[in-house]
Amino acid sequence: MARKQVSFTRIAQRYARIVFSLSSSSGDTELMRTQIGALVHAYAASDEMRVLCSSPVIDRASKIAAMRALARHMNVLPLVESLLVAMAENDRLAALPFLGDAFEACVREAAGVAQIEITSAFPLDDANVHEIATHVGREMGVRAVAKLRIDPSLIGGVVVRYGSLQWDASVKGKLALAAQTMYRVGT
Repeated sequence: MARKQVSFTRIAQRYARIVFSLSSSSGDTELMRTQIGALVHAYAASDEMRVLCSSPVIDRASKIAAMRALARHMNVLPLVESLLVAMAENDRLAALPFLGDAFEACVREAAGVAQIEITSAFPLDDANVHEIATHVGREMGVRAVAKLRIDPSLIGGVVVRYGSLQWDASVKGKLALAAQTMYRVGT
């Protein structure tokens, strides 16, 4: 399941980049952001929509018609309707729930802001989170905002992710590295 989520995230990123570029050109970025958020919310709130978007049994023409009807019902920008139709035509509607985050990432990137994820074994106070975000931002040449997750399996320390980069300063990571080194020395 995690593999599918990664591919859906990447698919959503591709569509988000395209519509962000087009909406930036036309000055509709904020409206696009709002309407994509509303679509993601509708997806999360509707069992029928989730089934429609992910079912291999429902034919493509029905999905396209449903997306056109949804766009008219929600009174969205023509670009949003085109996005929904393109996703339906290419059988990519299952990536819809990831589109909001992907579009937000495009907005942040254009503003020179990067979201990092800090995973810690224990809760961190705001000052520590800010210090880590500032350090990573300085290293990467961006202004970083952080999202904090707690994972007790790390035992101690933190793991910081920025895009596809990861810095592992956790006890769990150090133990795994030590075990790997000992295994190589022993063979």
